[in-house]
Amino acid sequence: MELTDQELLYASDEDWAFYIEAIKGLPTREGFKGNFLDKDNIEIPYGSGPHILRHFREVFEIVPKPYMLEIGFNIGTGAAMLLELGAHVDSIDISEKWETKYAALYLASIHGRFKYWNRKDFPEPYGKYELVFIDAAHDETSIIADIELAKKLG
Repeated sequence: MELTDQELLYASDEDWAFYIEAIKGLPTREGFKGNFLDKDNIEIPYGSGPHILRHFREVFEIVPKPYMLEIGFNIGTGAAMLLELGAHVDSIDISEKWETKYAALYLASIHGRFKYWNRKDFPEPYGKYELVFIDAAHDETSIIADIELAKKLG
C-alpha cells in the first residue's frame, strides 16, 4: 500500500501534544536565533517530527521499552520521543554542532536511560541493542553504511 505525503506526515492532536512536551528544552530547527541556522550560520537539518510517533508506538507494542541505538541524533527530537515512550536510547551522530552537543547534554541531564557519542568515539557494544533507529544522512551510500553498522552490532 502506497501512502500519500499527507497520510505519511499525518500527526494527530495527541501526537502533537506528546511531541511538544517531549522536546521541551531542546534546540529546534529554527535554532536559538530563530533563523534556521546553527551557531556557525549553517542550516539546521530537519529532525524527527510528531508524524513518526504512531510508528514508534506500533514498534513498542512488539518490543516494549527497548534498548535502542539511534543513528543520527541531530538536535535530539527522535531520541526525546523514544525516551518519553520508555526506551533506553544510545545515540550517535557525526555532528560537531553546538546545538547537537547541547541537546545531548540536556537529554542526558533529564533521562538516566540516555547516552550520546560522536560517531568517531562510539565504542560499538556488540549485541547490546534490541532495535536500531536509523535517521542520519539520507543518501544511498550513507544509508547502506548505517545498515551495515546496525547488522555488525547484532
